[in-house]
Amino acid sequence: MHPQFTTDAAMAEPVSAWVTVLPALPGLLLCVAGLWAIRRHLRAPKMLWVVLALAIVVRLVWIPVGLHEFDGHEADYRDIFLGEKALTRGSTMLYPALQWLYLGLGRLSQSTSVLLGVSFLGSLVSIAATYGIGRRVRNERVGLTAAVLLAIWGNHAFWASSAYNVALPLAFGLVAVWALLVLAQEDEKLGAAALAGGAAVLAVSTRIESLLLAPLGLAVLIWARPRLRKPEVGVLTLGALVGAWSLYAILSAGPLPGGGERALALQNNLGFLGYWAPFDGWAGLCILPALWLAWKKDHRLMLILASFVLLLHLALSTFNDVGFRHTLLASWALALLLAHLVEVRWGWPFLAISAMGLALHTQDVSERYYMSEEDFAALLEKAPIFSEEKLSECVLICEDSRVVSESEQRSHFNLLDPVERTRIFDEKGCVYWLLGLQDARWSSRAVRDRALRLEHLFEVTDLGRIAREDGYVGSVMRISPHP
Repeated sequence: MHPQFTTDAAMAEPVSAWVTVLPALPGLLLCVAGLWAIRRHLRAPKMLWVVLALAIVVRLVWIPVGLHEFDGHEADYRDIFLGEKALTRGSTMLYPALQWLYLGLGRLSQSTSVLLGVSFLGSLVSIAATYGIGRRVRNERVGLTAAVLLAIWGNHAFWASSAYNVALPLAFGLVAVWALLVLAQEDEKLGAAALAGGAAVLAVSTRIESLLLAPLGLAVLIWARPRLRKPEVGVLTLGALVGAWSLYAILSAGPLPGGGERALALQNNLGFLGYWAPFDGWAGLCILPALWLAWKKDHRLMLILASFVLLLHLALSTFNDVGFRHTLLASWALALLLAHLVEVRWGWPFLAISAMGLALHTQDVSERYYMSEEDFAALLEKAPIFSEEKLSECVLICEDSRVVSESEQRSHFNLLDPVERTRIFDEKGCVYWLLGLQDARWSSRAVRDRALRLEHLFEVTDLGRIAREDGYVGSVMRISPHP
């Protein structure tokens, strides 16, 4: 197993569990006080309710949530919810704030649907916040259009049904950005400052990558030119300090995953846009006219949003296990840029193409959503049989213990480092990769994300399939360096 996915036993002492969650408490108090102070701005228009209804249909009907399985770190959160696992000091693998939240919910109900409901509600909040941001930086039409795009985006819809810390921190982060705009444009400045600071603390407390929203929030605040008094500045400063405290508390449990592999990860990931699907293909052409329209409306705002997307891609590319869950942090900004297409008639065809691309992407997510081994086997049934005895001809990349014992497994990560990669290719002169169920399905373990990276980095040739009596089915791929 790659070392970044292991946890030091010393980090998991229940006696220390309360220490790392403390910063989230003042963040929660600030958030509640802020929401109450600006409650008149929380009324949603009828059209936003229509968009949210669309989002609900996508997340509960189009996405087959009944197939959901608690997988990977998500299963650890489930165990805490059920009382089967003790609270820990936590880390970036198991966030303290989420541990306490799920433990508390577990005292109220033992139905794991409650866990998924938290992310589901977070997903809807982030769509509503995107609408609110779009309405305040541009107008009602742009806000609603951006919300619709996010509502039908398969990546966003998938994480709405995962107890993993993705949908909830995104919701907190976008609420913080929206609250900064309320601070700049409305009279309830102190309440808006409290909400912005508190939501930012909760965002960082549930996912430290949310910190990447901070420069964007500052840029948007400067763009809005607010007239701030000392109390608002003080509350915002308090939020920043508590957020820094939360960041320190989480990182004190251990270093960031992949910390020693930043340069290598950047080299492997920077040129790969697959995690921005569907805008990594033909749908991405719609971004160009959208950028031009956004530039015409307000070039400063366009530069803020576009720079955020680009800089986020650059920052995320330094993580060796980057995937769809990370690019979600900027999906709303891309949706806002694309929403500018609604402003002119000639932009509507491009908007329709964007929506079509999103629909196709969502359909792919739906079909792969916790795909069963039987469904995966059905996809491969027309492929020729590859003799299992031939697998020994080459070095084998496979993480299924039914084929290779865990102690002898080689994973996707073993091919990322050039030195190790050369050694592997020199070992037998060739490499086979058994693309299995986990590589094909959408799940919280996000193994598919790693499989897509492998297909980007190497020339991959499908040689056929193997089907074992124990039920394992895999597609045999020959991996070669790109010419």
